[in-house]
Amino acid sequence: MGGKDGKWHVYQLLDADKVDDYRKAAGMQPLEEYLKKMGALY
Repeated sequence: MGGKDGKWHVYQLLDADKVDDYRKAAGMQPLEEYLKKMGALY
């Protein structure tokens, strides 16, 4: 994530369909929930 405008932006994911599976296996919350919490633009 990053951005020059001071806001969080999500980089394109290589395997977007499986990102939540990977995050769950690592004990992390779904990406959408995390991004909402962080105020990211996606």
